[in-house]
Amino acid sequence: MANHAYVSRDYKQAVDLFQQVIVTHPNVFQAWNIMGVIQEELGNPEKALQLYLVAAHLTPKDGALWKKLAAISK
Repeated sequence: MANHAYVSRDYKQAVDLFQQVIVTHPNVFQAWNIMGVIQEELGNPEKALQLYLVAAHLTPKDGALWKKLAAISK
């Protein structure tokens, strides 16, 4: 449902649903990552950076995510 809300660009519902996922399953990196994407699309780069950072720590071998994190942090 959260992914569907995101794809439909219903960001408020998507954020609410992903927050529920994070509360119940905090190790699901995809929720943190998509929340970062949503914040980036909403023009909140600082929030996006924080969310990507959590996602990157949950998937330490994901080089692409770490590179994205480095690029955004500049």
